[in-house]
Amino acid sequence: RPFTGLRDDFRRRWAVYFSDWSDGFRDMQSINKQISTVFFLLCAILPTSIAYGMLNDGNTGGLINVQKVIVGQAIGGIVFSIFGGQPMLILSTTAPLSIYIHVIYNIAQSTGWPFYNLYACVGLWCQVYLIAASVFQAAHLLKFTRRSTEEMFSLFIAVELTYEAIRGMIDGW
Repeated sequence: RPFTGLRDDFRRRWAVYFSDWSDGFRDMQSINKQISTVFFLLCAILPTSIAYGMLNDGNTGGLINVQKVIVGQAIGGIVFSIFGGQPMLILSTTAPLSIYIHVIYNIAQSTGWPFYNLYACVGLWCQVYLIAASVFQAAHLLKFTRRSTEEMFSLFIAVELTYEAIRGMIDGW
């Protein structure tokens, strides 16, 4: 039944939504934990953001660079932490997203469409699909997947990134 999963999740989370935010400021020990966690996450996520930002910079001809990746992750993290009720959430650019951006850029170049417009259009359609998936509880379909599905996807990413690295070395010679 549509919306039952969202309704149940909302009811379950609403009971602890306020405490997710207030527990971090309960006492001095909680505040110290928050500060140390923020610095740890900053040191853990920032190098990844810089690396994938440089990869996106090369793959898109400078249209998506390190600064845009960091700002996008910050805005996404703030919005998701407010609506998700999880202030200490890790949002980071990943290899599949970089490959996805590269494919969108190549499609834009081959068709002559503006990259940002195509990228925004793809993002909006992904948003529509994700909302529909949450409304109709498509996550229940994951019980039909196996570990091999994840491993095949990981293999695809590894092969694609290896190919790009070898191509970059050959082009550099």
